[in-house]
Amino acid sequence: MWESRDKCEKPIISCTVLITTPNTVLDEIHDRMPVILEPRD
Repeated sequence: MWESRDKCEKPIISCTVLITTPNTVLDEIHDRMPVILEPRD
């Protein structure tokens, strides 16, 4: 969640999906895959 610079609007809820080249398991299915992060990251 983040706020606009003018702070007049409601907070904005958003997300981001990070992608990378696929590992050997998914390589035959698709040319990219989501990045898997550890909770501490």
